Amino acid sequence: MTLGLSESTLENALHELLAGDLIKKNVNNQYTRAVEFVFPKTIISGYEAKLTDFNKAFYQAKGNRNYVDYSYLVFPMKKAQSVKKNKRNLIEKNGIGLIGVERDKSVQLIRPLKINKMKNHIRLLNLTKASVLGTENLLKGDDSSYEFC
Repeated sequence: MTLGLSESTLENALHELLAGDLIKKNVNNQYTRAVEFVFPKTIISGYEAKLTDFNKAFYQAKGNRNYVDYSYLVFPMKKAQSVKKNKRNLIEKNGIGLIGVERDKSVQLIRPLKINKMKNHIRLLNLTKASVLGTENLLKGDDSSYEFC
């Protein structure tokens, strides 16, 4: 529940991990990572998009920091420029990025800091969730980098 996964998404992710021999289930119904598994190079970004509610977006983006490499706030351009002007210090202090969007473009107004707290099991669940949801095929066997949104 703390990962924000539904029970069915978690079950699907575990099934995919077991089927790919990336984890093993022991007699106590606990899961362990397969020793031979190597994490692919990945960047996991989290985006909190709101029309106007800075406080809600900020606290959600701050909470995402345990589950992503980069956390962003996303607002319509006019609101994003106002947020940058009035909340820049708070956003930068927390390592969060800011993106302004318009109909035909988006602009990164504040660069986020890379978060180095993500634990391997969280990264593995995020990658599996993305794979289960059809975002990317992660098992290509090359050294490609992937970004999940």
